[in-house]
Amino acid sequence: MIISPSAISPYKIPTFQSGGGVPPFSFGNALKPDGFNDLVSIPSGGIAVGSNDFTISFWVKVNWAFSINVLRGVGSFDISQTVIAINDTLTGRNFTIPSQPNDTWIHVFFAFDFSAQKGRVWVDGVESSTGNITVRLNNCTFDELINQNAPALARDFAIDEIAIWRGELGTPQNAIDLYNSGNGTLASDVIPSPLAYWRCNEADGALELVDETGTYNGTLTNFSTPPAYFIPH
Repeated sequence: MIISPSAISPYKIPTFQSGGGVPPFSFGNALKPDGFNDLVSIPSGGIAVGSNDFTISFWVKVNWAFSINVLRGVGSFDISQTVIAINDTLTGRNFTIPSQPNDTWIHVFFAFDFSAQKGRVWVDGVESSTGNITVRLNNCTFDELINQNAPALARDFAIDEIAIWRGELGTPQNAIDLYNSGNGTLASDVIPSPLAYWRCNEADGALELVDETGTYNGTLTNFSTPPAYFIPH
């Protein structure tokens, strides 16, 4: 059998088994901050989305007695048990989401329509009850993936499969496909060519979070060992 190189995703090299085909998607490991001022910084001046639509996808598991800070910079995403807060230098808006159970993986999907200045949030493939919200994320730049800026913030917090697309407006079907009934799927197979994609599959003790595109490898700061940097999803 001959496989055209153009048919192979640059983010996923197929592994052919004796029965043929590609193995099922595997989450692999996940990043586990310890809750004490952990920081994952993004190089090259951060990720600037500018005057563009953009879309973000990630999986997260939290002890919801605390909130978490994901993707901070000029824009930020703060998540608590019932609210996802989207903030920038001008304003902040909250998306109401169903109450989330402790220690359960959820999928978060955010799509920003620049021309309409509207954001939409889906959790586990279901759109927030607050629907479209004006968030005014002009010239947003993310320079931190994770910023736990207070002791004991978001204990038992883990995150996985973080992807950002610039110039792509995510759809409800994208949210459903990425959640995939809780089974997940490779983000770049649902929306091709992410600007950055951190699969969080490094081994315990790693000091860098690898971006599959090779551009935005994150630097881990203040992570302690033990416990492990990474846990199985």
